[in-house]
Amino acid sequence: MMKVRDIFEKDPERKILPVVKIDVHEEPIISTEVEEYVVTDQIREAFNEIIDYFLEARTGRPVPVCAWISGFFGSGKSHFLKMLGYVLTNRKVRLSNGAEVGVAEYFGQKHGIKGTHILAKELKTKALFVYMLDFDRTKEKDLSRFLYRVLLRELGFSEIFWVAEVERMLKRKGLWEKFVKFVEKEEGMAWNEVRQIETRVRSVLIRGLVNVDPKAFPSTQIAEAAIRDAEKEFTMNPERLAKRLLEEAETIDENNGRLILLLDEVGLYVGRGIDRLTELNALAENIEKIGKGKVWIFATAQEAIEQVLPQIEGRRAELEWIRDRFRIKIALRPENISTVVNKRLLKKKEKSPALQELEELYKKYEGTLKMSVLLKDPARDPYGVYKNLAYEKFVESYPLIPYHVPLMIRIFGVLRSRGRISPELTGRERAVLQVARWALLNLLDKNIGALVTFDLIYDAISEELKAVRSEYQALIESEIGKIGEVDGLRVDSVAKALFLLQQVSEEIPCTIENVAAVLYPGLGVDQRSHEERVAACLKKLVEGKWVICEEGKYRFLSEIERTFE
Repeated sequence: MMKVRDIFEKDPERKILPVVKIDVHEEPIISTEVEEYVVTDQIREAFNEIIDYFLEARTGRPVPVCAWISGFFGSGKSHFLKMLGYVLTNRKVRLSNGAEVGVAEYFGQKHGIKGTHILAKELKTKALFVYMLDFDRTKEKDLSRFLYRVLLRELGFSEIFWVAEVERMLKRKGLWEKFVKFVEKEEGMAWNEVRQIETRVRSVLIRGLVNVDPKAFPSTQIAEAAIRDAEKEFTMNPERLAKRLLEEAETIDENNGRLILLLDEVGLYVGRGIDRLTELNALAENIEKIGKGKVWIFATAQEAIEQVLPQIEGRRAELEWIRDRFRIKIALRPENISTVVNKRLLKKKEKSPALQELEELYKKYEGTLKMSVLLKDPARDPYGVYKNLAYEKFVESYPLIPYHVPLMIRIFGVLRSRGRISPELTGRERAVLQVARWALLNLLDKNIGALVTFDLIYDAISEELKAVRSEYQALIESEIGKIGEVDGLRVDSVAKALFLLQQVSEEIPCTIENVAAVLYPGLGVDQRSHEERVAACLKKLVEGKWVICEEGKYRFLSEIERTFE
């Protein structure tokens, strides 16, 4: 028999980073991110909408310049934001075949994105890729200063504000190269190194100004006073930052220069902080007023603005209008995640022997498979996948069942909303793609027909559960894990599946049939025998006073209930 690994177009063991990081731009990471990016119909519409506004701004008519991109963790917000930055800047990327392409032109041809030829030929755009959780309030006073520091870093200036002011002045006067050569000759090291040494930077700047610009600075006293003034008088606020960003855009090109701020995880940055949302609002307002359509903000969050605002207590009326500030709203839908998982991870080799073998198994066991894996009596079935199974959808998602990813999304969302998995962990370390991949890797050397089971999904997020001290996770690992097997099925595997299903028990009843469905191990396995093994394991959990059965539905007892029992 063929093995599961033989059915895929791309090697599932190839390196796939746990999450796309907005501020990482090394090859071959970015070539993989560009080539493997999955553009769904919704994402294509989002690209086209944003590019339409971006191009319309050339006419001088006012257009919305602030976009809010929301979506469940793992829905691809960071990847979308990064690719958007690459498209709008037409960033040059070397593909795996060695060809160098502009991403705007590449996406236009490959994915049918409109207007990319104009982006490539007419506009000159610079992007600042900012991961907002890098903003440390213990080191920085406010958002404007943090973003200005990012801009200085991107432009090659010192991140010490007053030093950067002097550097900018030297560049404006055309004295930069002369100054750099003076420093190298006098100090025996590059200016970039000297400016890191706080005890030397001031003295070197004073002598350098006198040497390269004697008319403006005829003496060391005058140069020292100028530097002292630059240090004392420097201020940064949303209005001044907006002006600096516009200045930089027009430095690139007076008419066609653009500067875009790509702010990833703004939702987590804002949290419940009224001041942070106020800062973001002030910056967006000034960019809209001052930016002339040449400066843009694109922000991502796990919640839509409407969901963030209710979390902020006090001054509610003042904050409501940020909704109008971010007039471009892109909500990445959960179904995008299934498409990405299927196309990026699970795409099959066409007409391969392994695929033919899977088709034969499906035809032979179709009836048993549907009776075994489909869920019974769901309260709702928004995507029509809990109660229905078609061959095309089965092959597309194999070795997952088509409802696995939507169900994972629902379960992880509930865990996060109840505080059992922190947003930082889920958003940064575990996308659904990575959870599915972890489960898949455990099946690669099994025979074609083997299926992903939900105890593997549980294992994929076990570290997150440990980090937030889930009482059930500790129970499963310690006491339940010691029981071992009943008729060849591990009791803790059943406990893991029950724990996950219990998160959505209002939607999916935690019956023997449904627990067995998410644990069905492969085509050809006898349904009745499998359900009997699951029932025997559930009986063990009830006897151990860990689980209770109420009207045919199972759930874990809370710690208080267990103590009472």
